[in-house]
Amino acid sequence: MMRLRASPWLRLFISRSTSLVPTMLVGVLFTSRLDQFDEWLNVLQSLALPFALIPTLKLAQSSHVMSEFAVGPRWRAFGWLAAAVIIALNVYLLLPLIVDLASYGVAAACMALALLGMYLLFVYILVVSKVE
Repeated sequence: MMRLRASPWLRLFISRSTSLVPTMLVGVLFTSRLDQFDEWLNVLQSLALPFALIPTLKLAQSSHVMSEFAVGPRWRAFGWLAAAVIIALNVYLLLPLIVDLASYGVAAACMALALLGMYLLFVYILVVSKVE
């Protein structure tokens, strides 16, 4: 996958913080509006899902890692199709939010588009990286 040279505890801290810190921020910011909190929590979980699903798919299909237990071509195709649908739905659900942000100004819309681009770039890096 990605060649990060860090101690195991630091990698664990970074990976857990990547998913927990945004969720905790939403929890702190939306304590008075639980329905919006629930909605934002679902959005964050939906956005975080590909970052768990893609490495799992890559490891499960790797004969180097799984040897004879690697998944076959049907399950591999099903897994990648599911991942593609999840990512496409995330983008589809984020586009109206970006359009709404355009009403706050061009800078807000550009920032949202930049964040969407970073999200898609990171997903792309996960997909093309090699399993060793």
